[in-house]
Amino acid sequence: MGNSVFNSEWNTLTHVVREIQVDPFYFGGKLGVKGAITSPTTSCEFDVVHGRRDLAPMGFPGDPPTRVDYSESFETKTATPPQIFLEDPIRANVLAAMRVPGRSPYLTGSGHQSDLSEAFLMHVAIKQKNMLDAIERRKEWLWAQVATTGAIDYTDSNGRRFKVDFGVPETNIFASTDKWDGAEQADPIFQLRELRRAYLEQNGMLPSVMLLGSAAADAFRANKFVQGWMKSAGVQLLQLNMGQNENLVTPVANIPGMGTVWEHAGTYPADNTGVATPYMPENALLLTCPDVFQMHYGAIHDFDIDPDYPLLQAERFSKMKVSHDGKSKSVFVESHPLPVLEISTGIMVVTVVG
Repeated sequence: MGNSVFNSEWNTLTHVVREIQVDPFYFGGKLGVKGAITSPTTSCEFDVVHGRRDLAPMGFPGDPPTRVDYSESFETKTATPPQIFLEDPIRANVLAAMRVPGRSPYLTGSGHQSDLSEAFLMHVAIKQKNMLDAIERRKEWLWAQVATTGAIDYTDSNGRRFKVDFGVPETNIFASTDKWDGAEQADPIFQLRELRRAYLEQNGMLPSVMLLGSAAADAFRANKFVQGWMKSAGVQLLQLNMGQNENLVTPVANIPGMGTVWEHAGTYPADNTGVATPYMPENALLLTCPDVFQMHYGAIHDFDIDPDYPLLQAERFSKMKVSHDGKSKSVFVESHPLPVLEISTGIMVVTVVG
């Protein structure tokens, strides 16, 4: 660090407050376990599989073979991922007043170049980190949309609409007639078992992710059947968690033979309004498995990558450019992400409250 009146590690209230604002990043971390696929073009091509489960026909010895066609049906889709292209400028006339947070405000100007250089580099690093965090939040939003709706539907500030629908059948996104709250409550444990069985029959695998919105999680904990399990002699069959994790993704209950049911209470600021909106529908239960998802990235075209071949297959690209008049320097970050649901029945979203 350069010499200054306040020669200490920088830390400000702004950064402390930022740490309080929780970004769970659960969906991307839990569902995006496969290596990402980077496309050689700005578009991504993928197959949405519609599986089949046939019984082989039988006959008698000596019969000719039964001709069959057991090819799985799939739908090849091509989509151009949305572009995330951010620019954060720094004006040259602002540089003279820059300083490291917490240091003396009087150490500015050419006489303290080392302090100014350090402050500038830190300023750039913070800007780039905040841009990368914003991209991660948008990717988490994309993951949540695919996992909870089976589609991505977004309208930008200019009214242009981006939509990709992965063809999830209506039987996989529905409101249950047996709710966990109210006067006539259903038993969540038995309902979970039935839904897991249905998921297994559809996909040939059990759901390893069982996620509840905040209202569904509260209804689960308060449900009379769950409370009955806790008071019965068989209480060891259910372990209930009444606490909360700091990242707002909290285990609700551990059910032997099924696994752990989680609550997702994280929110994001909605586009255009900034209203805190839950990533996970509050009244719903989500059953899914990471194996049915895949992250794709469209190619990035930029002459700063290579003047002769301006194409990059990567998750993101970052650069810094001086304006044509030399009065400002901008930090740029670009990414073209597209989470894909590869099996149309790979999600089951059930409204269990209300």
